[in-house]
Amino acid sequence: MKANASIPLLGGTYRDQDAFTTMLYKYETLQIMHTSDLTGTFILSSEPIAVFSGNRCQQLNIGACSHMVSQLPPINEFDNKYIVPPFYDNSRTLIQVISESQTSIKISIGARVSNWHMNEKDYKNIEVRGNETMVLDSDNAVLITGFAMESKKNDPYMSVMPGIHQYIDYYMIVIPEGYTTNYICVLIPQ
Repeated sequence: MKANASIPLLGGTYRDQDAFTTMLYKYETLQIMHTSDLTGTFILSSEPIAVFSGNRCQQLNIGACSHMVSQLPPINEFDNKYIVPPFYDNSRTLIQVISESQTSIKISIGARVSNWHMNEKDYKNIEVRGNETMVLDSDNAVLITGFAMESKKNDPYMSVMPGIHQYIDYYMIVIPEGYTTNYICVLIPQ
């Protein structure tokens, strides 16, 4: 969190690097809200849980306000190779890379290549133009989240990206009624 920021939780006050512990019972939920960016928060539980991340009103420097939320995969489903396609109808995409452990990363965007070193529980952002595909290779597993920015027609949105080792050979697509235009992006690792 930003310097001197704190979160009041269940009678306590917590700052950056503090640990919060609580007990949840069957069917119980816990929602934590704060105006600071909580990126880099790690959650450990004694039983399987679902964790959702997002925000109520993200503008991403484009003026439109959009609610963003996505279920996060557990750390054991992070990957070390990703292909991040252009986000539909956006002139820029913000890509956030989160590392659970220390790692070296190679990022290729067209002919441009960048090398990063990330520390344990570190995160970095990179912006790519709307027509560019990014390929990421890392020594250790990371999580990638993409944020669509600067759309002419759509509000910003977020998407947790699957690594190539999460790809499967069968998918079912479900779209609720009322959506008149739908898109599918198919990625092939080789």
